[in-house]
Amino acid sequence: MRGVAMARPSYRTMTSRSPGSSDRLTRTPGECIYTYSMTPGVDLSACRACHCLAARRHARAITRLFEAKLRPHGLRATQFSVLAALALKGPTPVKELAERLGLERTTLTRIGALLERNGWVSTAQSEDARERPFRLTRAGRRKLERAFPAWKEAQELVDRQPGGPVRHTT
Repeated sequence: MRGVAMARPSYRTMTSRSPGSSDRLTRTPGECIYTYSMTPGVDLSACRACHCLAARRHARAITRLFEAKLRPHGLRATQFSVLAALALKGPTPVKELAERLGLERTTLTRIGALLERNGWVSTAQSEDARERPFRLTRAGRRKLERAFPAWKEAQELVDRQPGGPVRHTT
């Protein structure tokens, strides 16, 4: 918005001193004064086409689609992804699984705890006591296989969108 006056508030303050109290700054009512700068600011109109915001909007729309398709199976999109990753890779330490899925370890730990409470994953034994690998249980495999057609339907809907999805192979 070039050439538009921009208001900047400035406050006049005065020092008041009461007996037995320390100095303090006070603003008297009605003392707010606006000064206008007529110098042109930065033209922010390019922000209307922000790729970052568009990508976030697109990601949220895709997530909502997957969530809606998986909801009847009692799964969230991230939970399905964890189950699928474990089915494909086998028992995997939390740190490695988090990196593979692009999740924070604390987020994966919360998801894993819920999946474990539901009996879909368990904690596997590890030679390194510091590691806590997750392992897909039989119940988790059944849950994954039952939810797979819903996931596949969502995947195909995204595939048919103009521009197509971004593929990552890891």
